[in-house]
Formats: sequence, C-alpha cells, structure tokens
Amino acid sequence: MARRSATKRSAPRYPAWSGRILWAILLAAIAVCAIGVQMDRQARRSIAVARLVPKVFRGFALETLAKDAYGRGDLESGLELSRQLVGRRPIPADNLALYANGLLATGQEDAALQPVLLAAQRGWHDRFTQRIVIVLAARSGDWAVAAQRVLALWRLGGTDDEVRGLTKSVLSDPRGVDAVASGIGPGGRWWTTAFLGWAASELPEASVQRLAAAMKAKGASLECSALSRGLPRLLAMGKPGQATALWREACGSGGMTTADDLAFRQSTGLAGPFDWALNESPGLSTHLEVQAGQPVLHYENSDPVRSVIASRNLVLAPGTWQVRLDADDEAIDRRPLAIRIRCFGKGILPAAGTASAGEMVTTVEVPGNCPTQQLDILAGRGKGALKKVVVTR
Repeated sequence: MARRSATKRSAPRYPAWSGRILWAILLAAIAVCAIGVQMDRQARRSIAVARLVPKVFRGFALETLAKDAYGRGDLESGLELSRQLVGRRPIPADNLALYANGLLATGQEDAALQPVLLAAQRGWHDRFTQRIVIVLAARSGDWAVAAQRVLALWRLGGTDDEVRGLTKSVLSDPRGVDAVASGIGPGGRWWTTAFLGWAASELPEASVQRLAAAMKAKGASLECSALSRGLPRLLAMGKPGQATALWREACGSGGMTTADDLAFRQSTGLAGPFDWALNESPGLSTHLEVQAGQPVLHYENSDPVRSVIASRNLVLAPGTWQVRLDADDEAIDRRPLAIRIRCFGKGILPAAGTASAGEMVTTVEVPGNCPTQQLDILAGRGKGALKKVVVTR
C-alpha cells in the first residue's frame, strides 16, 4: 500500500491553465489553416490576394500567379509556377494546359506534347485547353486536329479575339482551309452564320468561296438574312470579291446579280451584294412593271424635296465614268432625276450632269482610294418611269 501511494504521489501534475493553452493553440492553428484556404480560393479572382497567400496554402493562387507571370512576359517564372500547380493539383485539365502553355512559350514543344494530350482528353469543353491544342497542332502541321478544335471552339461560343486569331492562323494556310472545310458538318445556324460572316471579312476570296461552298454542300444551317445584312459592311471594307463569293456559294441559289449588271429585277428574296433596293416612304412610292419584257421602275414623289428612289452598290475602277439614265420623267418644279455616287466612308463624289429629252447623263471621277461605291437615284416632286441605268467609261 505504501508503494502504491508513493507511485501515485510521484505522478506529475499539470496546471489547469496548460490545457486551455493547448486548446487555444489548436484553435489558432485551425483558424490559420481556414484563413489560408479561404485566401487561396479568393486568389482565383485577385492577383493581389494571390501574392499574399502563404506558399504552404497555395493551390488556386499558383494558377493566378502563373497567368500573371505569363502576361508580364516572365516565362520562366510562369513555367515554374505552372509546374508547382500541376504537382499540387494534377487532375484539372486547365492546370495541365497552363503548364503546356509555358513549355510551348519557352520552346519546349516536345515536352509539351504529353501534358497537352492529357489536358485535351480531360478537358474537351475547356476553351483554354483547346486553344493550346490548336497552337501545337498547327505548329506540327496536324491540320485535321487544329481544324477540329477550331470548329469546337466556335460551337462552344468562344468567338473572342483570341479564338478568332487562332482561327485565322489555321486558315492562313490552304491546308488549314481544306481541313476546316472537311470538318464542317450539318446543323449549326447561329455559330455557322457567325463563322462565315467573320471569315468573309478576314480571309481571301478563294478561302471564303471554299468554306461557303463546303457549308452549303454539307447542309450547314445558315441564316441568310443575317448574311445579307452584313454584305454592305463587306463592300464598305473594300471586299467585293468576298461578298460575292459568300452570297453566291452560301445563299444565292438560283443566280445572283453581278457587279456590272444594272438591270432592274423583280425581287425574288433576300438582297445580294449588287441588287437594287427600292425605297418607300409616306410621300414616295416605287414599283416595278414589266414593259416589252423588261422591268421598268415607276415612281411618284409628293415630297417637296428630292428623295432617293433606288440604290445599289458598284465596283468602279479609278477613272472617269458616265452614268446614263433612260427615263420618262414628269418632274414638277423643274427638278428631274439625278444620280449620286458615294465612296464608302469617303463621302459623295463630285459630279457634272446634263439632261435632254428622256436621257440624263452624269460624269463622275472615281479616285484611287475608292474601291467600292453606292449609287443613289433621286427624283424631285412628280412621277415618272426609269427604264434603264447604264454605266460606261
């Protein structure tokens, strides 16, 4: 009994306050960890927060820091941060893609291949990953893969400047154009229309023709009304060949008006790049009637000022041109028909006109910086019939 009592008395005793200290330390450690994890999550949206996250807690912060380093041109730092990111979070496809991006940027294309392929397998819908795949495929000449991923990004709605730049880089090579044309399938509509409209404003005429023909042949859905509305913009950009190729191949089934054909025609649907547009207003009426097998434009203007009765686009080479109107005009206030030619974005061209019975001739000088024009025909108060418009040197 004495021994047990001695043993019991020799056991150390801790003050009551020591347990409270240990518990406070544990709570503080938990709080620090919680704060570190929370800061790391907030670092996805703020580079300032990312810089404050302690290294031991960096996960999402590494992604933000790596992107910031790449953006500043510090490729080595970006690559190292990307490597650490993959080490800590190896599963997400965008982390692998970020690492592959650093390898590519530092000229290590062979080393980038494996992480790119892994990222592509895991992140088919991840836009950043697919962009890296496009870059690598284009550099290696694998145009089928590059075209496949370009079309995938357009289907996903990724039409920002970077996607358009990557698309243009693929389509700058004829093999890339062929690959994209081969990869086009049926369906689409909103993205196919946006893609073709963009292509017409950025690519050579031959490429636009190839892509538009492929879309039509493969049953891609196109909103021709939207493409029709975009034709004047292409002409204003000085791209009549692209406008013609787009409309002829994609939407102009049954023929289309050519640039040098100024005959009036009954409307059969949406307007192409060189169709006449007849104007209507409360004081102006216009309509076509077939006379002797040829449509004639009849008009009546009750407004006291001249009004545009018809307009169309032209492609006149630099030099002197004459525009002749063959018409029966019953003008009031001695203001017969008149013509006006405007350069897109450069204003109205100076013109000198003469008039005789049934014929009005206007001479205009087209400058060298005016590749496309718009022709307006104006009528004063009165009525008449415009039979023919002829443009000659």
